[in-house]
Amino acid sequence: MDPIDINFKTVRVTPNSGALGAWVEGIDGKSTFPPDTFRELHRAFIRYKVLFFPDQHLSSQEFLVFARQWGSVQQNPYFQPLGNSSEITEIIKRPEDSRNIGRSWHMDFGFDEKPTNINLLMPRKLPRRGGDTLFCDLSKAFKALSPGLQQTLKALKVVNSNRDIVHAARYEKEFNGRLPQNNIEVRNIHPAVIHNPDNGEDSLFISATATERFDQWTAEESKPLLDYLYAHVARPDFCCRFSWEEGMVGVWSNLYTLHYAVNDYPDEERIMQRIALTGERLIAAG
Repeated sequence: MDPIDINFKTVRVTPNSGALGAWVEGIDGKSTFPPDTFRELHRAFIRYKVLFFPDQHLSSQEFLVFARQWGSVQQNPYFQPLGNSSEITEIIKRPEDSRNIGRSWHMDFGFDEKPTNINLLMPRKLPRRGGDTLFCDLSKAFKALSPGLQQTLKALKVVNSNRDIVHAARYEKEFNGRLPQNNIEVRNIHPAVIHNPDNGEDSLFISATATERFDQWTAEESKPLLDYLYAHVARPDFCCRFSWEEGMVGVWSNLYTLHYAVNDYPDEERIMQRIALTGERLIAAG
């Protein structure tokens, strides 16, 4: 790990990479955060966008209480709920499954009118090795584009939909029992570049699993630029990789990052519990 970030006093924050992401130690996830501690956690979250808390070992109910300290929990209709609650869902890859959920760069529910702003994930069963999650920083990726392309993108909007989830649930047998089949198609128009009021950064708002095209462009016209952007954001310069451990909790900024669930554990099972927090209306970059 990199050296500890000395700017934090009540928690121990250790950057995971030069791009984004950090490990946070010195908290008890089963207890309510003291105000000073949460202010530092929020500051670390804004700075690093992805935080991982080792050695928490929370029950599902404790995980939900932990999540509610970060914001309002969103009901999730797109994955099978845990028990009778759609606040916690389980993302499962069974030993016989060749594919996993989240196997491409994406943000969760980027097609909603107000996409979720924070995601939380906790392992329930991990493979012996593998099953890492990659993250990329959409703000750093935008900043690295040429000024001309930045201005072009700020003038554009994107059409986002849940078509991939609906198609997988209805027509891909491998996802039977993991994705409900009764979801209707959702489509919304968002800015192609959004503004983060917490740190003043502008950030790309694209997701390969949700973005169909640029608004008022055809899919064919949109494809070359979108493909370029998808390749650009995945450059290692903007990315980090986290290896899951038992008892860990991950919290990340869904609006300003993409993530990728690595599928490198054939014939093994991976079960993750997931909570999404309610988002707000996006702010277009000026």
